[in-house]
Amino acid sequence: MYKRYYYLLFLSITSATALSLAWYPYFTALVFVGLVPILEAERYIYENFVSPQKVFFLFSFCTLLLWNIGVYWWLWNASGFTTLAAWIANALLQCIPLMLFQWGKLRIHKKSFQKILWICCWLGFEYLHLNWDFSWVWLNLGNAFANTPSWVQWYEYTGALGGTLWILIVNWQINNTIRKAKGLVFTFLTIILPILISYIILWRINIQGKPIEVVVVQPNIDTYTEKFNYNAKTGEPNPNSMPYDEQIQRMLQTAQTVTTDSTIFILFPETALHLSKNESYTDNYPDIRSFRHWQELHFPKSSIVVGADTYLKYDNPQTSTARYSNEVGYYDVFNSAIFLQKDAPAQHYKKSELVIGVETIPFPTLFRWLMLNLGGTVGSLGRQAHQVPFCRKDSICIAPVICYESVYGETVAEFVRNGAHLIGIITNDDWWGDTPGYRQHLAFARLRAIETRRYIARAANTGISAFITPTGQFLEMSSYKQKIALRQTVLACNHLTWYAKTGDSIGKVAAFLAIFMLLSVLVKKRTSFRKSRLKHF
Repeated sequence: MYKRYYYLLFLSITSATALSLAWYPYFTALVFVGLVPILEAERYIYENFVSPQKVFFLFSFCTLLLWNIGVYWWLWNASGFTTLAAWIANALLQCIPLMLFQWGKLRIHKKSFQKILWICCWLGFEYLHLNWDFSWVWLNLGNAFANTPSWVQWYEYTGALGGTLWILIVNWQINNTIRKAKGLVFTFLTIILPILISYIILWRINIQGKPIEVVVVQPNIDTYTEKFNYNAKTGEPNPNSMPYDEQIQRMLQTAQTVTTDSTIFILFPETALHLSKNESYTDNYPDIRSFRHWQELHFPKSSIVVGADTYLKYDNPQTSTARYSNEVGYYDVFNSAIFLQKDAPAQHYKKSELVIGVETIPFPTLFRWLMLNLGGTVGSLGRQAHQVPFCRKDSICIAPVICYESVYGETVAEFVRNGAHLIGIITNDDWWGDTPGYRQHLAFARLRAIETRRYIARAANTGISAFITPTGQFLEMSSYKQKIALRQTVLACNHLTWYAKTGDSIGKVAAFLAIFMLLSVLVKKRTSFRKSRLKHF
């Protein structure tokens, strides 16, 4: 009996290790075998245990929990409680497609049906995970290719869910090849053909657009010791923080070292302006006036994108995230980007994809009573419903993607559908310290560039700031914890990719098919039960 559990433990550790390493440079190919131990465990449990579903659930949860820890263990640096909750909750949620697959497989023994069910359950789950309040998509399988963008140039048609589809098919084929010692050639082609197609696309691609000059600013203001007059973890006073006026001057002086009269956009990081602002009076605040004065004095032709904390007041609670205080009344708080250009009022974009537990509480209408401080804000931030780019008077538009939003392909694609010629990412990845976190986040942006065929300008508070080409290659990048501004000439592109037009259509189809197939299993089960009852009587 113990040998059975030792074997399952071996499979669990093997799967979690392979999947975790796939998120790190040089180990991407391990994602093609990372799910094979899970498929083998499901078969082994079915053949050797009386209650296969209970055992498979425990095995799946342990494997997925180890995978979650192995990829984003660094989140612990920002908030221990939130990270522990994220590990457990996401592992439990990821068990759902595996359990649904096993449930269907136990009742339908046709191999082709099982293969399609395996693919559709997981793909459908990833699509759901992209579009609900419990969304945490760091481990969506297609993200594994962020460090090897030359393998997935066809993401311009499928998006990252196309990568998930590829991984699921290859793992199934490898599992069958190992067990039955046949189909080796087909399995090899399943791996190599998409890579060859990707290189052909890369060789033939021709990016066109209007050349524009863009600057990204990395002020390198430490989030824990300099940025705030309180400790971001404990809330206690921080007497050694950098004065706010000095932070403003540091950002502007850093930008001025490389900005020229030809610069079109200047990007400053997420929450660079962290003193909260009423959006109805944005231009009246001293820090905004400082940016305006500097802009008009030195670079009047440039447009500024800068991260800020903002709020809106209401006469009554108009949204599910609205708060109330005696001093302000009803109001919503936002993680925003502000757009400044000469002789025009400030424009705002409010972050729409919020980090669960840190910026938002799931289903705020149901859990309004849950006002715990989970490492970021108290309660939930408000969000913007649609992704609208910032457009200059000369009609050149930039997508103001804020931090975590860059993990969501369809969110970025909506900016492009609405007219963005360039993607600007503003972020503060300093919460996690010098860990793989900021490097993984940077790598995901390469997939967004391929999906939309847009240049990306990325401004990060402490790094890494970068320019990324529409093929996912780095044009220039900073070092971590470096005070620097980067300037590059990029192209303002107009072409819409198939993915930018259609979004995650693969996920929608897979979710529909998964529901249809599971319902067909349920109907067949009930029909079989009725027939057996009729025979009995």
